[in-house]
Amino acid sequence: MEPVPMPIIINVLNQYKKDPQSIIASTDEVISEPEAPLLSTQSQLDRIEAKLDRLIQLLEKH
Repeated sequence: MEPVPMPIIINVLNQYKKDPQSIIASTDEVISEPEAPLLSTQSQLDRIEAKLDRLIQLLEKH
């Protein structure tokens, strides 16, 4: 996994705040990649939600 620049993280968080469904739609594209492990949709969403929670906590500290 490559590091992600902070401006991209902030843009994704803002997009999620405006429309959470847009993040779900973009995860469908990631899952369809041949290299991506086959995970259930719910477990994938749980992982994304946990990551977003951690990112929001980090952003709120700054």
